[in-house]
Amino acid sequence: MTEPDIYAVISQKGGSGKTTTSTNLAVEAGLTGKRAMIVDTDPQGSSGTWSDLREEPFPEVITTQPSRLPREIGRAAQRGFEVIIIDTPGHTDMSMLTAAQLATLVVIPCRPQVFDLASIRMTLDVCRMAQTPAVIVFSAAPTRGHRLVGIARELLSDEKVPILPTMLRHRTAFAHAATYGLGVSEFTPRSSAAAEARAFAAAVFAWPEPALTVVSDTS
Repeated sequence: MTEPDIYAVISQKGGSGKTTTSTNLAVEAGLTGKRAMIVDTDPQGSSGTWSDLREEPFPEVITTQPSRLPREIGRAAQRGFEVIIIDTPGHTDMSMLTAAQLATLVVIPCRPQVFDLASIRMTLDVCRMAQTPAVIVFSAAPTRGHRLVGIARELLSDEKVPILPTMLRHRTAFAHAATYGLGVSEFTPRSSAAAEARAFAAAVFAWPEPALTVVSDTS
């Protein structure tokens, strides 16, 4: 049995875009021919709601309690899923640590705003406790101007955590796609949002290739 790639999408800050990140990452995995599953441990069940709106049977989405997460991951691996994405609650607790410990890589969505940047350090502490590598993706980034993104990269430079060279910007296409249970590449495949989703997924799936080096410029 081939071991799956497990991505835990974690952020202590609510509203960081965890479900948008999780669902689009799963859709991109499917579009590249990989069997993908989302395991939703958030009591709000946003990924589960997205799946209920979806007509396509894949990616498969299951909701579970954090205490059952290791068992569900094991079952998914036995069923042959190649990519497993854990959508986690928006607060720091043992469920977040469990998800990080089970993951191959932790993906941390973070808006390039001061309050989000301040709270990201608690998320990084969880990753360090789990001894699992992590990468940061800027979410809901401004579509025009790069000053906020440049400042965010500078403020995070001391953390020595890779920042993806691509980001998910604040585009209405992401919200519109979610209302139909779609990934943005399915909803509007030629859009800028779809291009960002594809680039984001490619960078994550390429880990630990050089594409994940810390980005120090502000372009």
